Amino acid sequence: MAAELLDWGLRASLALAVAIALVLALRAPWRRWLGARSVPWLWLLVPAALLAVSLPGPTVVHEVPAEALPAVAVISDAAAVANLSAAPTIAPDVSAWPVPRTALLAAWAAGALVLAGVLARQQRRFRRRLGALRPRADGSWSAETDSIGPVVIGVLAPRIVVPADFEQRYDAQQRALVLAHERCHLRRGDLPLNLLATALRCVFWFHPLVHVAAARLRLDQELACDASVLAHHPRARRAYATALLNTQLADLGLPVGCAWQSSHPLAWRITMLSKPLPGPSRLLLGAGLALLATSATAAALWQHQPPTIVMLPAIATPAAAAPLPPLAVESGTPAPEPRAVDRVAPAAPAAAPAAVGTPVAAAAP
Repeated sequence: MAAELLDWGLRASLALAVAIALVLALRAPWRRWLGARSVPWLWLLVPAALLAVSLPGPTVVHEVPAEALPAVAVISDAAAVANLSAAPTIAPDVSAWPVPRTALLAAWAAGALVLAGVLARQQRRFRRRLGALRPRADGSWSAETDSIGPVVIGVLAPRIVVPADFEQRYDAQQRALVLAHERCHLRRGDLPLNLLATALRCVFWFHPLVHVAAARLRLDQELACDASVLAHHPRARRAYATALLNTQLADLGLPVGCAWQSSHPLAWRITMLSKPLPGPSRLLLGAGLALLATSATAAALWQHQPPTIVMLPAIATPAAAAPLPPLAVESGTPAPEPRAVDRVAPAAPAAAPAAVGTPVAAAAP
């Protein structure tokens, strides 16, 4: 069991490295050509790569002589697959590692539990900082403190929480834009994605690219919501930038949520507001290309999975028989000579019947 888990962990780590590196390389040109709203689609590469290496690999059938294999054999061990000269896999065999596999698995689980505890503590600390929440007429909730910015919390019961001085910090137009931004997070399903990213951080706590990807995902979510709000309010760029400047607060640490005051580069984010927004056709193109890249990458990673070798007894095919000679009949009696058939004379035509009243001549004696 430990060997299988470690083997999966190594293959998953390599697949995540490939997927995250590809996304990090494509983010900037994707945003420039196809818009910020299409960039989050690229992050589907990460769970797709993880799913591809978690599924059973392709099946390879080998035929062996019947005397060497009494029954059907199925081989799924990585070492046995390598001995059969199968396709190369994306991870080496863990059975040759000098460190005991049980110790490695225990260290892996301990690191995951420690990080999960740290992130859960940050989540509880942020929730206590909000204090008692009071409902507002616009559907949001007001916190007791003004040291936070607008935030979306709660995966099962999501809520938009605004600071206590929300009415004083923003004017009416800015409040409408801020709430539109937070509602965009809810429509896009960013909270479940952040929960998945947090779970991957805990499982792959030793993988630096996973932590980098989680931070870049949060930034791409904010930029996508910025672009979505400006697409519906194209004349409110200045008011939106002012709302961003009014929320220059420190990052309080929210593992699962969408906080306005995160550590995103504010100046660069405001600069992105001045760029033209692409049309719906380019957004659809970006989403379609992202799905195509996700499918192609996942298929390529699955093809490099350790295959399952099925060994079947070879069935001998009988050789083709030589054609039989012509059938010969032996007999002591010679065959009779062919005899000419006498020609038969045609029969004379029958006499016509005599007419009525005509005398018939007597036959001669």
